[in-house]
Amino acid sequence: MTDGLSDDKDGSGRVVPFRKVPVSPPVLSRGTTFAATPEPDEVRSMVEEATKAARPKHLVAADQRCLLDPRAFRGRFWFSPDQAGRDALLRLSRSTGLTDRQITLLWWTSNIVLKGRVALVSAGPGVYAAGLFFLG
Repeated sequence: MTDGLSDDKDGSGRVVPFRKVPVSPPVLSRGTTFAATPEPDEVRSMVEEATKAARPKHLVAADQRCLLDPRAFRGRFWFSPDQAGRDALLRLSRSTGLTDRQITLLWWTSNIVLKGRVALVSAGPGVYAAGLFFLG
């Protein structure tokens, strides 16, 4: 057969897959070396550097402006928490990749909770009640 399966020799009609053929490791050209696997801390620092480099400079400046000026924050997000709340919301935005509009919608639907210096995204009580109603 051409589909990678063969009939059993005893004529029982069972279909048996072909045996696996060992694959030889790739041949390296002369002078090729492999770098050692980086440590987890190195990987974490590389990811942090890439994340910082990937964030556009105008957003970094806008974040600084919003952190220091409540009116700038209100103009950008359409609500104004205190300084600790602004800091927590900006950190949440950077860490999760949420847009300004998404942060605003989550705030107005009460799905962002400020606890001290931490902003948490959570489902509102209506979502819990709907889940109980629909799922039983």
